[in-house]
Amino acid sequence: MARVEVESLDPAALPPVTEVLLTGDGLKGPEGLAKDTSVKLPGNTFLQVGAYSNFAQAEAVRAQLADAIDYPVLVSPVKRDGKVLYRVRIGPIARQRALATARETVTQKQLGQPQVVYE
Repeated sequence: MARVEVESLDPAALPPVTEVLLTGDGLKGPEGLAKDTSVKLPGNTFLQVGAYSNFAQAEAVRAQLADAIDYPVLVSPVKRDGKVLYRVRIGPIARQRALATARETVTQKQLGQPQVVYE
């Protein structure tokens, strides 16, 4: 029976796309660079962090996210059952890897319950 060692990867810990993953005499030029092979998402993909009845609360969450995430963070009003809610959304997000990283950041910072939405 053969022994196998299993490792898990943290998407947030992955190197940037432009960082060299492998080095050696045979690797020169672009073939030595990591490629973003994650799935391309539809252009209307957002990560919704929350919906707040108070604009000031939504804006405070937006400001915290904007400091932590490299994607646009928006507050957009929507009427539900005669009330105005202020949605806090990250995006649009183009790649699955970026979506996973954004979701992980929101969860780690305890800024909401992120849900993928399409608009």
